[in-house]
Amino acid sequence: MSLSNKPIRYFFILIFSCYLSLSSFVAQAEQLIKAHGYTIHYNAFNSTILNPAVVNQYGIERSSSLGVLTISVQDKADKAVSAFVIGNNKNAISQLTTLDFKKITEGQSIYYIATFKFADKAQLNFDIIVVPEGVTRKIKLNFKQQFFVE
Repeated sequence: MSLSNKPIRYFFILIFSCYLSLSSFVAQAEQLIKAHGYTIHYNAFNSTILNPAVVNQYGIERSSSLGVLTISVQDKADKAVSAFVIGNNKNAISQLTTLDFKKITEGQSIYYIATFKFADKAQLNFDIIVVPEGVTRKIKLNFKQQFFVE
């Protein structure tokens, strides 16, 4: 098949670009680490994406400069596990914010949430320690993420 026809060529370029965009989005959405037989899922995002029912249920403020970090821990059988979770984040000028995690249990699911403030275009470095219940080994989770005021 010849791609000499400009509209067809542009169509294939558009489809390929969309595929790459979606692939990177899916890869970014899957944020996890595996260590010592556990899988730690984590996600940090702007609180404005939460719907009002969730905000009211968990007492989270919706603000364009407030982020939410969620952490969940699963064992080898993909069963939710309670854990001790502590951590902090640091901005570009080394201002340290201690994260205050709140445990949420919904049916079989267990997760931990913490909120944090950020400035527009701020890149935050997160340092989290997770210790699954009944285990003495610390699992360290470190990641960087940029946030934007919406």
